Amino acid sequence: MQDLGVISTISLSWFLTLFLSVMPFESAVVVVDCFFYEGIKVIFQLALAVLDANVEKLLNCKDDGEAMTVLGRYLDSVTNKDSTLPPIPHLHSLLSDDIGPYPEVDIFRLIRTSYEKFGTIRADLIEQMRFKQRLKVIQTLEDTTKRNVVRTIVTETSFTIDELEELYALFKAEHLTSCYWGGTSNATDRHDPSLPYLEQYRIDFEQFKGMFTLLFPWACGTHSDVLAARLFRLLDENSDSLINFREFVSGLSAACHGDLTEKLKLLYKMHVLPDPSSDPEEPDSAFEATQYFFEDVTPECTQVVAVEGRNKHGAEEGFVNVSLKTEKGMLFIIFTNIRAIRGIVSGPQSDKHYCVLDN
Repeated sequence: MQDLGVISTISLSWFLTLFLSVMPFESAVVVVDCFFYEGIKVIFQLALAVLDANVEKLLNCKDDGEAMTVLGRYLDSVTNKDSTLPPIPHLHSLLSDDIGPYPEVDIFRLIRTSYEKFGTIRADLIEQMRFKQRLKVIQTLEDTTKRNVVRTIVTETSFTIDELEELYALFKAEHLTSCYWGGTSNATDRHDPSLPYLEQYRIDFEQFKGMFTLLFPWACGTHSDVLAARLFRLLDENSDSLINFREFVSGLSAACHGDLTEKLKLLYKMHVLPDPSSDPEEPDSAFEATQYFFEDVTPECTQVVAVEGRNKHGAEEGFVNVSLKTEKGMLFIIFTNIRAIRGIVSGPQSDKHYCVLDN
C-alpha cells in the first residue's frame, strides 16, 4: 500500500472520518458506540481488521484509485441485521455494473474479529505512534497551505514563487510572535480559523513597522516612520488596524518591483489619505485628484480641483500642501513631497536630480 501511495488517502479521508462517509449508517452507529466506550483504540483495530480482510485484493491493485474502490465496496457491504432501517443499495456496487455485489459482512462479526486479532493494541501505543507522526503531518499541512496561498497571489504581484514563500514564512512568524509574546492588540482578534488562508495571519502596525524597516527600500531617513504609518493605513483596506498577507505583499511588490510610475502612484495615494479631522468636503477633492492616475484622459482636458489644507499637521509630517489646477501641478506636488522625504527612495541627492515644473 505504501507503493500505491494510498496510505495518506486512507489516513485523511477514510480513517479519520470514523467510516461514516462510506459505511452504511446503521452499521456506523455501532462503531461510534464502541468508540464512546473504549476510545480511539476501537477505531484503530477495526481499521486494521478491514485492511486484513482485503489484504490479497489490495496487493493486486495497480494504483491507489483501485485500492480505494476495493475498500469502499467492502465497507458498503457491512450490514447490521438488528437494524430496522430500510436497506440502502451499495454505492460502489451501483457504480460497478460489471462486478457483482460484495458478500455481506456483519458489523458485529467484524468488530469481534478486530478484538480477536488486534485486541492487544493499547491506547498508549497508539498515542505514541500518533505523536511520532504528528510533527510531520502538521508540517505537511502547513506546506500545503503555504503553496495554496502563494499560488493564489503569485499572479497579483511581481515576486517569484520562492520569494513569496519566504515572505509568507516571515509574515507568519511575525503573526505567531504576536500571539505568544504579546503585542499592541489582542492575539485572539488576529487569529480567526474561519477566515480564508490568505486572511488568517494578520499583523498590527508595530509589527508592520518592523517589517517595513527590514524589507522596504524606503526605510531610511527621518520620515521613515511617517511613511510606514501612511502605508499601513493605505494597505488596511477594511480599517481594522490589521493587515493580512495579501495586503502586505501588494504594497511591498509596488515598492520593490514597480516602475517609476507605480512608485509615484503609491507615494501619491499615501499622501492623499483621508484625515478624520479634516472637513467633509476634502475627501471628495482628494478623490478627484487621485482619479488622474486611474482614468485615461488627455492632459489638455485634465482639470484637478484644488486641494488646500489637506492636513493641518502636514508640515510636521514632512509633506507640503499645494493647490493643484493642472497636470503640472499634480506632478509638482509629487516631486515636492519626494524632496521633502529625500533620502528615502534612493538616498540623498543634489537638487540637479529633481525636476522643477512651473505650475
